[in-house]
Amino acid sequence: MAYRIIDNDAALADFCKLAMAQEIVAVDTEFVWRNTYYPKFALLQIAWDEESCVLIDPLAIEDKAPLAQLMEAPGVKKVFHAAFNDIPIIERWANCHVCNIGDTIVAAGFANLTARLSLARLFATQMGLVLTKTETRSDWLQRPLSEAQLEYAGDDVAKLVALYKILVEKVEAAGNLAFYNEEMEQRSQPGAYDEMPLDECWLRVSRSPFIHFTKQDYAVLSKLAAWREGTARAEDIPRNAVFRDEWLVQAAIKHPYTQKEVAALPGIWSKLAKLRGDAVAKVVSAAMKLQPQDWPDMSQVLFDRRIVKQRSDRVVALMNKRAEARGIDPMLLGSHRAAQDFVLAANSQEKLAKTRLMNGWCHELLAPAIDDIADEYYKKRMMPR
Repeated sequence: MAYRIIDNDAALADFCKLAMAQEIVAVDTEFVWRNTYYPKFALLQIAWDEESCVLIDPLAIEDKAPLAQLMEAPGVKKVFHAAFNDIPIIERWANCHVCNIGDTIVAAGFANLTARLSLARLFATQMGLVLTKTETRSDWLQRPLSEAQLEYAGDDVAKLVALYKILVEKVEAAGNLAFYNEEMEQRSQPGAYDEMPLDECWLRVSRSPFIHFTKQDYAVLSKLAAWREGTARAEDIPRNAVFRDEWLVQAAIKHPYTQKEVAALPGIWSKLAKLRGDAVAKVVSAAMKLQPQDWPDMSQVLFDRRIVKQRSDRVVALMNKRAEARGIDPMLLGSHRAAQDFVLAANSQEKLAKTRLMNGWCHELLAPAIDDIADEYYKKRMMPR
């Protein structure tokens, strides 16, 4: 395969001028993710056919403006495989918004296949190509990159546009092209791949169901989780290197007001208590002063879990039935998370109207049954414990 390495600003600018004239370009990244919050960007691959493939070294580029202009060009479709892996890396590096996105993994999910196929599997099943995957876990930050690494990186994009066109034809044949286009339009909007808002991070803290939380404890946990996430991002370290889940939970229920009280939390490492204890105590102290109207939305944890699960399972069954009948992977509807969001929002007509399942192609696929379920759940509104 022919490929060219770009390791200076002038060469990148010249290439991007050529790419701007294309209707579709394929994009991929290689990165290393060890002991940091964010992946370390190591290589950017772009191609529109086998003869155009370039491998861009982000470690050698200073002027990122030409690349940003290409990524933001509305007239050039940028095709990825699993765009959620690549777009956040590119947007942070080039300070841009990647628009007009195509995604082979999403297209497969609308083409009577599945949205969980690897790129290698798609190439094998759709084009009869066998990709060598020996370099998946190699060190992409080393310089110079080996010939095997360069070949591996180039293979991922050289024929990606051709694969994408095959899949889109199958999406259209399945009668799902309008749905696919709408989904990709949503995924191309600014903020589609943003990080979780800090005030929602507490929802992913692992909590034992046997530990009792008061509403105020949840308020404290929400502030502690937001502090931890913000610190991890600022210092570019894993969140558990800041403070582990079990320590957040203990701090949320025991309310330590001093570094010494933080150090007394069960199982905490003394070194971490010294490093983070004062910050944790300050967060707890401030959180304890919050008024109930300033507490987070606790609907996900205060409603009866059995009822939520029962109702969510019913919605998931509808999602699976309708999606499979159209040759769509049910996970593209949002799977169990979307069903749970729908159930929790059913207590409020305003919140319900904003849920994924009540909008766009998802609603079109599920209506009118989803509307009947929404009415039923609204009439049988759940009460918090």
